[in-house]
Amino acid sequence: NPKINNVDVFSIVSDEGYGYVNFLQLSHGAIIRSHTIEMKKKLGESDKELLELGITEIRQRFNSLTREIYVPFKVEVGEELKVTVPKLGDKKQIVELSTRNAKYFRQERFKQMKIVDPDRHVNRVMAQMKQ
Repeated sequence: NPKINNVDVFSIVSDEGYGYVNFLQLSHGAIIRSHTIEMKKKLGESDKELLELGITEIRQRFNSLTREIYVPFKVEVGEELKVTVPKLGDKKQIVELSTRNAKYFRQERFKQMKIVDPDRHVNRVMAQMKQ
């Protein structure tokens, strides 16, 4: 949608030990950058806390100067940034796309882990089943 201009989109997917924050940068209605980071949970942080940390880290890494961000839920990231939680339409769809990207990244990490360290993978699956 060409009306969506100069916006950053963030979403998060997490499990018991990690959070995966996805970032999409939009300009003139097109996605010009996509990146996902993996964040280890140290003290059982909530998704909100991890997303706030991820937003700050990613915006610094890519020198993002946009004044508006779209997120799946309200976050506290400072006064100078407009935080939008879209409810429907193209804006909502772009947040859902970001969430799908984060889920896909998480799945790929699990596949890699399964190959590299099969015992750790089995333990994670058992912990999730137990939960």
